[in-house]
Amino acid sequence: MTKRQIAKFEVCRRSGDFGSKHQQYFPPGSAGAQAFAEIAGVLNGLSTSHQATLAAAREGLSTKKQLRVDLREQLEHIETAARGIARTTPGFDDGFRLPKRSNDRILQASARVFLGKSAPVAARLVAFGLPDGFTERLRATLDQFEAAIALCDDGSRETAAAQVAIKAGIKTGTEALTRLDLIVANVFKDDAGIRAQWERDRRQRMSGRRTQPPAADQPAKGEATTAQPAANSLVATQ
Repeated sequence: MTKRQIAKFEVCRRSGDFGSKHQQYFPPGSAGAQAFAEIAGVLNGLSTSHQATLAAAREGLSTKKQLRVDLREQLEHIETAARGIARTTPGFDDGFRLPKRSNDRILQASARVFLGKSAPVAARLVAFGLPDGFTERLRATLDQFEAAIALCDDGSRETAAAQVAIKAGIKTGTEALTRLDLIVANVFKDDAGIRAQWERDRRQRMSGRRTQPPAADQPAKGEATTAQPAANSLVATQ
């Protein structure tokens, strides 16, 4: 999830804890109980499969990135050896030229060409400093790289679906919180301390930005003169 999505998720979590702590004020069937139930559903959904999907996608991309580095490094070593042999055997390095910049597909294609060209001249390349079995290692790395690409392609589709679900869940939670702003203000109209706690839990905290919450036993700014928060302050996380 993005930092902003995580911040909104944390608002839902803190607000859900508030509802659990004060659930006696929101009896079953009430609008407040229904809103807190919606938030609980959001928390359950975002805490399990969707987050696991995103974590797996990040891990898959990291694996592919490392394999890409390993594969290119092996191809560069072969290219260097072929270029050295070409000093005394002109044209030997034909087919052993690696593009300076390439995407995954081009790197795959280059590795296949290098494998095909290396097979009949492997002994000469080994004699020029490449390790024994370099073609087997190259083939194994290429196989792993291609498998990683396939997994990442599948993961991209799953990640897109997870992101859609996450956005929908956060939207549901935000709408429930907006209703709860009004409900909490009414239920606790005579308890400024609890309203201050709600305002504190509702405040979105972004990483890298420090927000000083009001003390738990002190009313939030503006509450000393009014029992209900201003309408334009209700959508703190939208």
